[in-house]
Order: sequence, then structure tokens, then C-alpha cells
Amino acid sequence: MYFTIMFTLSWPHCIGQSRIKEVLEAAIANQSLGHAYLFSGDEGAGKFAAALDVALSLLCENTAERPCLACPSCKKVLDYSHPDFHLIMPVILSTEHKSEGDLNAKGWAVIAERALGRIRDPYAAPDRSKAPTIPVDWIREVTHTIRGGSYSGGMNVAILDGVDSLKAESANSMLKILEEPPPGTVLLLLTDRISDVLPTIVSRCQIVRFAWLSSDEIRAELVRRFGGDAGEMDGSIADTGSLGKSLELFRNPAAGVIADAAAFLDLCGEGSWMEIANRIDEMVDWKDLARYEKFFAAIMDLVREAFLQELPASGNVFLAKPAWRARKSLTHAQVAAILEICGRSIVAVRGYAGILLVLSNGAIALSEVFGGKKQ
Repeated sequence: MYFTIMFTLSWPHCIGQSRIKEVLEAAIANQSLGHAYLFSGDEGAGKFAAALDVALSLLCENTAERPCLACPSCKKVLDYSHPDFHLIMPVILSTEHKSEGDLNAKGWAVIAERALGRIRDPYAAPDRSKAPTIPVDWIREVTHTIRGGSYSGGMNVAILDGVDSLKAESANSMLKILEEPPPGTVLLLLTDRISDVLPTIVSRCQIVRFAWLSSDEIRAELVRRFGGDAGEMDGSIADTGSLGKSLELFRNPAAGVIADAAAFLDLCGEGSWMEIANRIDEMVDWKDLARYEKFFAAIMDLVREAFLQELPASGNVFLAKPAWRARKSLTHAQVAAILEICGRSIVAVRGYAGILLVLSNGAIALSEVFGGKKQ
């Protein structure tokens, strides 16, 4: 299913990703825009920003270059009030947001607030204080509205973020729309983990893979946003491959744990137990649970990115240089073991386990993975 739409697509929100922009611009120029796309890539690489720009463009009232960001339609999308623009994403809700299992007025208000915040800051890091979910009520509401067709008689555009987290009931609802979309419908599905997306959903979408952003692209955007302050930042902040992660590091200096994570990995790889003990003593003084979570998450990112960078032809997808390289190539089993160790450590931190014990156990386990002696 394709649409006959022609206009010049601009990208006011999406940074970098020139290859993806060319693909989508060509689809519009050739009048071959599909009805369902699956945007896959690292968190903060620009999936949501690109989806927002496409949605704005399809609903924009300007006939030349879209989106104009000034017409009534664009303003409604940016205010999350356009009847033909729909957004679904994982959110954190509590028991007070539901009544007899369904979303109540408070729940819908929280959803509207979170959605508007996401639109206004497309690269913002998600709230990790608890595990977010996609309420089935939200899926039902959006799918019901889409089935009714466009309110304005034009396009009907939906962004579904975190499609990998859909539960069976929600996924089945989405499958019906993917199989038989009403005329003029465009669905933009987003995932950080395409391997976790149901094959029945993947098979019905055109896959668009987002690459890591280069450090130059990230640095330029930080300078544009924050001026001279960003020009003097720690170089590692721009080496994440993700604008979202770099923004989080820049906005929250306490989150600048990439260098700590890289140094910790090196020490564990060397088996330098005296230095590891000294480093742990320093880290215990952080006394910030969020920072410990970010520390272990940074180790996961560094190891994963270093491993992917070594894969044949990975340069076509992964453009940024990893902020850490193993002294010798890591095997898939080693990477999987490190991710599991860090995942357990994050769970322990969230469970308010003793930080000294968490860090010590983590160091021992990591050293064993790297081939060090058991302690």
C-alpha cells in the first residue's frame, strides 16, 4: 500500500542519519511511501525524532516544504492535540492511575503529560526509576480511532514507541491495523531491540535501521543547544553514538560515568585487584543510586558497542568509535556474560543492596569473564 504524496521533507528534529533521510525522502519523491515502517536502533539515535518529523510532514498544511511548524496542523501535532496524530509509548503508572484495572482520569492525564514531554524533547532519556509498560487501554483507544479513518479527511499517522514491549493482547490489536490499515494510514513503529519484536509485526513493516551518530554530529548539536559550555565538555560525552545519551550526560554531570566504566573494565581485564579495591572505595562514596545504575548501564553499552564494532562490515551501520576497546576481541559468550552480570547488579542496586557488595561481586565476576583468577 503506497501513497501519492509529494513535497520536500525537512528535518527540524532529527540529527544526522543522512542515509535514512535519503531513503524516506526518495519514497516521498517517488510516491512510494509505505503504510508501516519499523525504526530500529540504539536508544537516543533519533528514531523518535525522525518519526515525529515524518508525522509532522504528512499532516502539515504547507504544500512546498514540510513540516513548516507554523500552520495550524503542525501546531496541533506539537501540542499533542491533532485528531489524526496518535502516539503510544511505554510509561510508568501506579495503582492510583487505574480503577478496576482500567485507566482513570489521572492515568490519562499522566499519559498526555508524558506524550507531550516526549514530543517537546524527542531525544530525552526515558524514566528508568521503574519498568515502564504500554497500557492496553491506550492501544485500544488508538487502534479504535485509526479504524475510524482520518478525522480531517487526510492522513492518519501513528507513532508506536517501544513496540518490543507489547504484550500479546496489545500486539494482536496492532496486527489487525498492520494487516488492514484504513486508507491514508501511516504507522511508524520504534524499537531499541528488534530481536524482541514479534516476527508477525516485523514481517508487515519496512525496516529502517538507525546508525550510531558520529561524535562530530553529537558535539555540533550540543554546541548548538548549549553554546560555549558544550565546547569545553569532556570528550567522552560526545562518543556515545547516541544524542540522547550524550544529552543525559551533559545535563547531569553526576551521570558522567563512561570514563569510570571504561577504567573499571580495563582494571577487571588486567586483574589488578589492589587498584580495583581502591577504585571501589572511591565509588562507594558516590552515595547516588542513580549513578550506580548508570555506571553498570555504561559498562553494558561500552562492551556491546566494542563487540559490534569488531563485526565484519559493521562500519556501514555503526559509525561512531566505541569509547572503550577490549585488549583482545571479546566472544559473544563473554559479552552475554558481562551483560548478565551488569543486569543483575542494576537489579541489586534498585533493591537497595549494599553498594560495596554489589561493586565487589561485579568486579570479581567481570574479572572471571576476562579470564582472570577467581578471588
